[in-house]
Amino acid sequence: MSSWLPKPCYDKELSDRYLAVNNFTFWEHSKGTGQLSLEEVQKGEFDIIFTHATYHTQHCLFLWEKQIKAANSRRPVLDSITRNQHHIEHCIRILTAHTAESYTSTQTSFFKTGTPIHVKPQNQICWEG
Repeated sequence: MSSWLPKPCYDKELSDRYLAVNNFTFWEHSKGTGQLSLEEVQKGEFDIIFTHATYHTQHCLFLWEKQIKAANSRRPVLDSITRNQHHIEHCIRILTAHTAESYTSTQTSFFKTGTPIHVKPQNQICWEG
């Protein structure tokens, strides 16, 4: 949920569940214009798209659930983003920074710098262990 992944690292069931439950809206532009369907986003033709701020926290929760599934698997396969220590620390900072008040106020804001979705295949490495 946030980038193109090699097939062994792609958890379609988990990704589909997070996308369906949250019903995210995606835009081509940071001001919330140029609405894109999920199907358009999943084609991978955009380097950066924009969405609500709640996507950021859901992305972090998605990665942690993916890590837990891999840890409980007989053959854990994870991508470079899910394994990245700096990204894990970033998620911790994002989730611990939210109070009830700040979370509510950010739910309808856009990411001003964009949320990268479905980046080019060579940007992700997938390996076992």
